[in-house]
Amino acid sequence: MIEDTSLSFDCLGGNLPGPYIKWFLDGVGVQGLHKMASALSSNEGGSATTRAVASCIFTIAYSEDDIMMFEGKCEGRVVAPRGDKGFGWDPIFEPVEQTAAADGSRKTFAEMSAEEKNVISHRSKALAALKEYFAAGRHIQTGPQKRAREDEAATS
Repeated sequence: MIEDTSLSFDCLGGNLPGPYIKWFLDGVGVQGLHKMASALSSNEGGSATTRAVASCIFTIAYSEDDIMMFEGKCEGRVVAPRGDKGFGWDPIFEPVEQTAAADGSRKTFAEMSAEEKNVISHRSKALAALKEYFAAGRHIQTGPQKRAREDEAATS
């Protein structure tokens, strides 16, 4: 089983940085990511923020032909860095799926407690789908276990 996370900006075609977010972070940092998104968004008539989608995929490979993927997504905006919790690009990602404060402000992932973030994050949504798959017992009907039972039945 593997897990991968990505962050894609609409102003970069909805595909980048995507799974290359780690290398973009290493190259330009969170401030650079914000500057890039702001500049490209402004060039397209946008504001100093831009729409982004955070994705997480858990993948289980039972074999080369038997692969299950569980994806979670969280829509948001790239904003000026705020907060000191979390890691990576959390300071610039402001998810839309949250209740705004009385003054209308919203938090970045880096400003949220772990509990707040885990309610709406892309990773928690992907993990929920994975848990549902196992809880429903679907994994028993797939993968090497199923093939082993089929092979036994065929040779009996």
